[in-house]
Amino acid sequence: MGDAIWKAISDKKQRFLVLKLIAIYIVIAIPFKTLDVLPVFATIRPNSTFIPVYGFLFGPAGAWANALGNFLYDALSNSLTLGSIGGFIANFSEPLFMCFMWQYIVGNRFQITNMRELGWYMVISMAGAIFKAFIITPVVTFFYPTIEAVTFAKVVFYTEIVFYLLPGVALLVFLHSLYGLVGYRWGEEPEHNRNIVVG
Repeated sequence: MGDAIWKAISDKKQRFLVLKLIAIYIVIAIPFKTLDVLPVFATIRPNSTFIPVYGFLFGPAGAWANALGNFLYDALSNSLTLGSIGGFIANFSEPLFMCFMWQYIVGNRFQITNMRELGWYMVISMAGAIFKAFIITPVVTFFYPTIEAVTFAKVVFYTEIVFYLLPGVALLVFLHSLYGLVGYRWGEEPEHNRNIVVG
């Protein structure tokens, strides 16, 4: 697992894939205004849709792109805080967690072509949102003790899961139907998805 994560930024071809995914993330993120739930600390961002898409389809490369894209967006939008440390860790590890859980539980490459796969997608997405809240909440409440931990964790969970279960599903089905993109498998390069993303 560690080798695959490192290779995503050390291998020239995969590094180029990461950069392209970051560019896509920023291009989509900048035009959309975020809605503050807890000002500065918790916002509703349409780019949360990218977490399952990047994780399931591109594995470690998607995880790097999601974390770096979100961090860069925070910098460009003057939203960087000490809590962004937790955000970076969560936005990197959650796509990996979701990708790993699909392969461990479901077994086949990720795709949503039937109700069973949709059901597992919903379960793993909810687990991913809980996982993210579990990572980011202690960091934010450590640096900002006035924030109530349970409330913050609930906000993270609900603001994430909305995008995973609605536009996330639609985008994944669209990418599979139109371009044939399917899930990443640990230990492999995202070869099956490179033509459409890297070209």
